[in-house]
Amino acid sequence: MMRQPDRWPRWPFLPLKHNSRMDPDSSLRLPGFMFEDMQKGEAAAKVYVGCIYFAQMGRKLADLPVEDYKDLAAVVAAGWEVD
Repeated sequence: MMRQPDRWPRWPFLPLKHNSRMDPDSSLRLPGFMFEDMQKGEAAAKVYVGCIYFAQMGRKLADLPVEDYKDLAAVVAAGWEVD
């Protein structure tokens, strides 16, 4: 699913959750999301840590913590999965 942005239900965002890290503000797994930046056309993957709805409500992506990965396999290996 991560490799096919055209199938993302909330394109250009793909909601993620971490399989072991917990959100410090709740008892839920840590939320995150990927954002397909068509202008940059990068193959590397970025995971924005936080709720996808903050970004959709106009909060700037630059305000959220970011985890950079060399590729999608590294995102999965780090424990992120599609929510």
